[in-house]
Amino acid sequence: MSTEDLIQKVDFLILKGKESIRKTIELNLGNADGGLWAGFRSASLSFIKNLYGENHPFYKEFNLHMAHSYKSNVDAGINVLLSIKNEIENGWLVSFKNLISAEVFRIFLKWENIC
Repeated sequence: MSTEDLIQKVDFLILKGKESIRKTIELNLGNADGGLWAGFRSASLSFIKNLYGENHPFYKEFNLHMAHSYKSNVDAGINVLLSIKNEIENGWLVSFKNLISAEVFRIFLKWENIC
């Protein structure tokens, strides 16, 4: 998936989050629309898990705040996604993945020399 694809996916998820709280804002309610919230939550968790894994702080933070459908929780989830978008736009995600790949390759080469 290209950087542009990742940014488009994050933008889509942010829009889903905003849609889930649109009525909350208009009617001054406390909770997001249950169905829209569930779709936003599950799609976002899937995206973050596939991108970073379940042990990454972004995944943990999003999952923690999205345990309830309160507007403030959805706002927190949207802000986690904005942080992810910032990492992608600034090339930090690619740099991190490249460092991991390089380290794995280095370990593999070292292991090959031992055997």
